[in-house]
Amino acid sequence: MSGHGPATEGEQVDYRASAGTWVLRIWFALAFLIHLLALYSPGSGEPGALPGLDKLGHFGMFAALVTPLLLLGSPVGWTLLIAALYGGASEVIQAFGVPRRAGEFGDWAADLLGIALAWAIWRAVPVEEPGPEAPAAPRR
Repeated sequence: MSGHGPATEGEQVDYRASAGTWVLRIWFALAFLIHLLALYSPGSGEPGALPGLDKLGHFGMFAALVTPLLLLGSPVGWTLLIAALYGGASEVIQAFGVPRRAGEFGDWAADLLGIALAWAIWRAVPVEEPGPEAPAAPRR
């Protein structure tokens, strides 16, 4: 059984995920939960202790949310597009649906930069080709 591509006649497909895949899935789940709590919890109404810290949070949260999806093999174009649209929608939700929160264009810009970082990380991680002697190749 090769484990790659469709099964040939008489060959079974092994659908078990590798340990690395499970790490990425858990990473995504934790990032998603933290993301939901941070973005949609009611605000305090007080300005932040450090100016710009919320932008850093948006940047990091979106990078942490999108990176494992790309590394797990989600369609790149669709993943980036949906993440970018979701970033904008999250600002609208915060502005009109979360008490003591405001939607800001700067937050969406930070979201987009985090998404760009996720793409850059995905591009930088070598692709493992099947086979015992195939070297890792960069993404194109």
